[in-house]
Amino acid sequence: MLPGVSWSDADCLGDYKMRCKQRTMYPGASAFDFSAIFNIVIADILGWDEENKCTFPYGGAFGVIDAFSGAVEEQGRKTLHAHMLVFIKALSKLLLGLQKLTPGTQKHTTLKTELRAYIDNIMSTRLHRPTTQCNVSYKHECRSRRNPPPQPVPPEVLRANRHKRGCVAIKGSITVCPKCDRKQSSEDHMLKRLREICPEITCFPDTSHRLEILIMRHIYTYLLCSLKKEKEDCEFLINAFFNLHRSLHAKSCFKYGLECRYRLPALFKLKSTIIVHEGSTIWYNIMGVRESYFPITSELKREVTDVFMNTYNRAASIAFGSNTNVNTGEIRTVFYCTTYTSKNTQEDDQESYERVIDTFVRRTAKRRRELEAMGVEGVEDM
Repeated sequence: MLPGVSWSDADCLGDYKMRCKQRTMYPGASAFDFSAIFNIVIADILGWDEENKCTFPYGGAFGVIDAFSGAVEEQGRKTLHAHMLVFIKALSKLLLGLQKLTPGTQKHTTLKTELRAYIDNIMSTRLHRPTTQCNVSYKHECRSRRNPPPQPVPPEVLRANRHKRGCVAIKGSITVCPKCDRKQSSEDHMLKRLREICPEITCFPDTSHRLEILIMRHIYTYLLCSLKKEKEDCEFLINAFFNLHRSLHAKSCFKYGLECRYRLPALFKLKSTIIVHEGSTIWYNIMGVRESYFPITSELKREVTDVFMNTYNRAASIAFGSNTNVNTGEIRTVFYCTTYTSKNTQEDDQESYERVIDTFVRRTAKRRRELEAMGVEGVEDM
């Protein structure tokens, strides 16, 4: 279906190694490319007019915005990404209304409904089509005549998947067959459809890096897709590679403890819910004035196969073929994004420099010992 499918594994690995080498040898080119994409994000995704320093009348993917800020950071794999804070007019009105009105009133309930509709419009946790429309994702060898739809595992099993050792013991199980009791992980469901799209991919993570080649062509192939299923397949590839959290997690997930700091997996939910917590908390605004604040939590709807999905913006993911983590409504998110503008990266920045210096010192000391053994004069002056 897409360019790169017919390549051999050796060709795919060679292409991957070449891209890694170019990225590290020419960081300026990567930064230039990132800057160009970032400008497109500001203009076409956020809907911000950089020339006139104001929003476009029609807004962007998140609606009409008042202002935005951002900080760019380098990841461990030597690529750049940005943390952005966007102030949205419609969202601000909804949140302020929920703060001022008494919970439980008709107006308060109406605002929660509007906020839920807005969040469903800009945030998604969908891996692929609903399981009722995507039977291939849960087909397995079962003693029943028909493969029954997968059932979610009990909440305590799902919670254990957040734990550093629990996820290993449970093997990332998120669904169970009601007939044969077989358990499957997010990767099990995802790999079946991935093989349907590209039979050459035999495992996940894809050791041949063939999936990356398919994703790199996303911007071109998506526009050529005429059928709805073809477009859904392109979106699925992006979600599988970028937005699906791994069942066994990553090392950074347990940076602050034994449970995943991203709180994944999440519960299976039939519809999104907005929770305004009782008991106001006192916060200080930017002018130092004390204000009461009712913490607001949003829980997005998820299919049984979506519990490990990161929250992303569908329009941005389709436009750029990349991951787009999105969060809204929580005041701690404001602090999290704001602190990135003053984050101390000195230790990370010095790592490469210190590694070179350490290598130079060791080689110099080794050469000195060799010269001393040969009786060469003036070694002490080195």
